Amino acid sequence: ERVRAALPSARGRTARDPGDLRALPVQPTVVQASTVATIAAIEDRIATIDYYLNHPQVRMNPVQAEIYWRERVRLMNTLLNLRRAQAQRMAF
Repeated sequence: ERVRAALPSARGRTARDPGDLRALPVQPTVVQASTVATIAAIEDRIATIDYYLNHPQVRMNPVQAEIYWRERVRLMNTLLNLRRAQAQRMAF
């Protein structure tokens, strides 16, 4: 029951994060290759999680769904922090 109660909260947190990302300036034209690779890897992991959460043939119990949503929120926060750091470097 506790898992079901936490699931809407995780979904709400992850729903706000894309808007935060869109609020940042576009990615700079000159970036470090390691930063680009890290961002691409995080975006790929988010896409994989989205596939598992949304594909009709993937069946998971509430505990598994909670784990995936929590990981998605964590990855979105990481991506947001990386993009913010990138934007701050652009400003200097």
